[in-house]
Amino acid sequence: MTLPTLLAEDFEKFSGRPPEAVARALYNLDGTLGATWMATDGFYLVFYYKPSGGNYCRKAFSLSDALRLEAKTETCFAVFRVRFPEAKYELRFSLWDISVLDKISRYYNPDKTEIMGVTPKELSPVTAFCAGIHAILQADAETDEAELEWLSQRVPDQAAIQEGGSWLATHGREKLLERIPEIMSVQQRECLLANMITAAMSDGVMRTSEQEALDSFCKAMQVKPERYQYFYDALLVKNHIGVIIADAGGGLLDLSSSSPIVIFAACLLGMSEVDEEKHSTEEAYLKRLVAREEIITESVNLLEFKKLDGLIESLPGSLNPDQTRCLLANLLGLAMVDGQLNSEEQELIGRFQKALQTKEEDFMWFLEVLLAKNNLTVLVQAH
Repeated sequence: MTLPTLLAEDFEKFSGRPPEAVARALYNLDGTLGATWMATDGFYLVFYYKPSGGNYCRKAFSLSDALRLEAKTETCFAVFRVRFPEAKYELRFSLWDISVLDKISRYYNPDKTEIMGVTPKELSPVTAFCAGIHAILQADAETDEAELEWLSQRVPDQAAIQEGGSWLATHGREKLLERIPEIMSVQQRECLLANMITAAMSDGVMRTSEQEALDSFCKAMQVKPERYQYFYDALLVKNHIGVIIADAGGGLLDLSSSSPIVIFAACLLGMSEVDEEKHSTEEAYLKRLVAREEIITESVNLLEFKKLDGLIESLPGSLNPDQTRCLLANLLGLAMVDGQLNSEEQELIGRFQKALQTKEEDFMWFLEVLLAKNNLTVLVQAH
């Protein structure tokens, strides 16, 4: 992970060198809504922080002045605590920032600092998967917290998240590339590949550093270019939510009952309620795709008015072919968020597919790729 350009320039001007480790906290430095970037060159610990909608400020400290510094995992977050004579801070990060926080801890005191996870002597498929996700996230300057929260919920062994990060921090990406073909099956590698592509796409921008990292992993995992493109294109259709948003003019969002984004959200709500139980992973998925409260409100109204049967009968309605493909891919993604499709979900997906008039080959394409992505149980299967 790297600092945004303006912050990176300020850091180098301040310290005289670029940062060696960077992590982005989930909130402002005081715990309110906003953002905080934490960076170190091994000598200074620098915080760039701002409230939601505000401008960045900088606070810098010498690491040697710290009275205490620790990084731990608590529930679904990594917590970084540091105390200086004049100030103390507690920041929450994604679990997937563990390897970076571990590295910062080592800069402070490599002999005494309590680090976040013990580096395993050997990698398992699960810890290799986690190390791979850490590696792709470090190639990006932004992270999608909802996607990472889903990953932290779905990884079969939570300790593997720590161990994967620690292993990567200790041995580096090149060593991981050497080890993956030896310990992961083809199915396990494709699961990793699908999730790495998703992580790289999560902020809507595929950066050169991310593409280079993906290329190196594809080569190491012996993934043919056409197979990579097959996965990439399917996930691009799913993640390209921009095709759904309709501008009513003047920058206003169309929230009428015929608006593609309202229809899209209503269909996803109907899918989430098919088993009459909305799981936390489904809620995180919906929140990531449809974050605006007014869209959710209108989609709830549409679903209550038409009911699920009426909503399906009205499809594709105002949706164009690109929008129907995006909707179907996300309906599958939501239904498979727990790694499987139960009978009720299969039946409802079939009804949506027929109503959306989606080609059978497109449906099978999305199904194959999303199953590879979501079925993390393959990571605990024998190689």
